[in-house]
Amino acid sequence: SSSSSIVSSSSSSSSSHASSSTSSSAFVSTTTASSSGPSSVSTSIISSSSSGAVTSASSTSSSTSSSTTIPTVIIQPLSRADNIVVASHNLVLYGYSSVDNYKWTSVPPSLLDLDRVAYPGSTSSPMLIIMANTLVEGTSYTLALSSTSSSSGEVGQATIVVHVAARPSGGVVSVSPLVGGIALGTWYNISTLGWT
Repeated sequence: SSSSSIVSSSSSSSSSHASSSTSSSAFVSTTTASSSGPSSVSTSIISSSSSGAVTSASSTSSSTSSSTTIPTVIIQPLSRADNIVVASHNLVLYGYSSVDNYKWTSVPPSLLDLDRVAYPGSTSSPMLIIMANTLVEGTSYTLALSSTSSSSGEVGQATIVVHVAARPSGGVVSVSPLVGGIALGTWYNISTLGWT
């Protein structure tokens, strides 16, 4: 039997009006082959953020022949380690395939009609773009990127789970003083309680 491995890493940063975060990720792709048995490709992605949180994602493909080449497929981790996204923004996912062949799909239990919610053409490209205001708040979605080898017909696949943030609910906002006051002369205290 024989084996080989590839290790690479990358880092990225993102910023918003109120805060900024930095994340880094690395993927390890291992191919194993045996003259008497099947071959397999195992890809692991490890992502960390400036907050110290670490997540990982992995995918494994196998074939029945040691001479068969299985596509290596990778989905880049999101900038947030917990994969939380906001429904009012576009969701952009970046993928890589060793055979330059792409197909994005939605995996149960929460299914998406990608032909309806994604920008035209993006479901068959390295970059999937899901339009703003099409994801349901408070829902988690599993998205898969698969590639098929034109020579062997073998399929490699990677998945990612994204969680759509829910709006704050269940709380109250208090203002004091509630009535009266003079413009530019009265200090107001605004407080919140019980929001989830």
